[in-house]
Amino acid sequence: MHITVGILRSGDGWTFKSQVKERMNNCSTRSAVLFVMAILLAVSAMGQIKAEPQTSESIGGRWVGEYHLDGKATYISLTFKVAKDSVSGEMISPLEDNPEHEPFTALSLDGNRIRFQAQPSNGSTIFEGNVEGGWIRGNATRENSSGSFELIHLVRIDPNLFNNYVGDYKTDQGRFIIVGRTLASLYYFDELSGRTGPLLAISETDFFSGPSNGVSYPVDARVNFQKDSGAISAVTFSLGGARAVSAKKVNLYNIEDDITFQNGKVKLSGQLKIPITAGPYPAVVMLAGSNAQSRYGQDCILGFNADFLARLGFAVLSYDKRGTGKSTGEREDIGLDGDALAGIEMLRQRKDIDPKRIGIWGLSEGSMIAPQVAAQTRIAFIVNVSGDVVRGDQQEIDRVELQLRADGFPEDQIREAVAFQRLKFDYALTGQDWEQYLAAYNKYKDRKWFPDPYVGPPSSKDDSAFEEWRTGASSLSPGDYWAKYKNPALFFYGEFETYSKPSSDIALLKEAMKKAGNTHYAIAIIPGAEHTMRQAKTGGPRELPYLNRFVPAYFDTLRDWLRKTAMVGSDTAIPRR
Repeated sequence: MHITVGILRSGDGWTFKSQVKERMNNCSTRSAVLFVMAILLAVSAMGQIKAEPQTSESIGGRWVGEYHLDGKATYISLTFKVAKDSVSGEMISPLEDNPEHEPFTALSLDGNRIRFQAQPSNGSTIFEGNVEGGWIRGNATRENSSGSFELIHLVRIDPNLFNNYVGDYKTDQGRFIIVGRTLASLYYFDELSGRTGPLLAISETDFFSGPSNGVSYPVDARVNFQKDSGAISAVTFSLGGARAVSAKKVNLYNIEDDITFQNGKVKLSGQLKIPITAGPYPAVVMLAGSNAQSRYGQDCILGFNADFLARLGFAVLSYDKRGTGKSTGEREDIGLDGDALAGIEMLRQRKDIDPKRIGIWGLSEGSMIAPQVAAQTRIAFIVNVSGDVVRGDQQEIDRVELQLRADGFPEDQIREAVAFQRLKFDYALTGQDWEQYLAAYNKYKDRKWFPDPYVGPPSSKDDSAFEEWRTGASSLSPGDYWAKYKNPALFFYGEFETYSKPSSDIALLKEAMKKAGNTHYAIAIIPGAEHTMRQAKTGGPRELPYLNRFVPAYFDTLRDWLRKTAMVGSDTAIPRR
């Protein structure tokens, strides 16, 4: 069979934020190449992983790997679409400075021989290779350079089946391997090492993950799921070339999925984890960070924290933010405190929840909302993870400065960006001096710091973002709410925090606690941690694809504080495991 095909057009309107997520998801399969090659040569401790035979008629779907040219390895992700009489495809180089979906300018398939040409930012590249056994291997050429490439075919697992894999897996030595999920991907968390990352499927039982959240070559973690009577009952797990370990699935809490509650016209949908011990239970409401976040959070960060709290003996409510997942309403910041209040009230109506022992765990924006919620109802305790205390507009100005510096921008450009960010918020808050803002917009629009994730400014004076900032950034001053809060609180900041200045936050926090007369709080600065408590070197956006573990000190501090402080006056202590 010989097919010559046309071009698959890439979609329009692909924002940087979706690019970041796509980078992390697409990059995270690169390591499959080395892993499967090794597995095909020898049986590892976890057993042989088999790839289905590949034919020219079944190349459709996603492929990942890398090509080597001029001594450089470039991670790539490809998608082939097969129609009745045509094949089309596109490629992305996810770790390039300006990743773009690149339709193949030429693609031909003759039996198991494939040839395609792409036009990435670094030059037109021709790929020629053989399709065999779930692999495509061959030569890559660009102008006078030649090298090699290799790709592996991924198996798509229906997200509706993800919950079959999700759970806590425990070795005989007490080591936990936790499998979580997002709306679109499975993730793992090895509690012993702190390692975490997305899981990519080779088959319905064999998965792998790379050395970091967005880099999958070479393979670093291998997970094989075992079934008993059709249900997944155990995993074999290997990390960093170490001997594989076996872990059995354990049920340490029950889950009520798709639990719902109402805030006005907005219907929130979430998940409630319930301890298997006798109640009534202390409870925690999870408040996610900014933007569209499901009950699992980005990279399953919310999910892994919820699991940790449930294993300590809490009932844990996590829910899809409004306009996300199964929750209704518009994606906006206004009303998020009301959503949390509705969840708290729902918990108070349950006989298995102690209404006097309901606390909040919040990350970033969620931590900023937490004291606002506490000002409207009794909250037993608050865990604040990287929550700003300064006003929202000042936080955004600080963020631009910190993230540009972390990503290596020169100081003169940082000053330009900070000055422009001030103009943006001045107009948002006052509605004045539009011409000055527009002149600066046109002057700086070609700067590398101009688009998201740094500034991402609107170009129209009627853009709804200005109204959102006007009502949100100016109205939410967390320090004012903290000055009214009198119950226990734990504040986490990472050494490499780049969303706000911890020194400013802590100074305002201490001032607020003094006004409240609150001495029941603690501040923990976690060495080596970034905004989400994962280990970092800079904390900047460019480092995001390379993060691969939580800092253990974060979970240790959280556990110890909850045992000693959050449960003071309760009838039962948090169980030790």
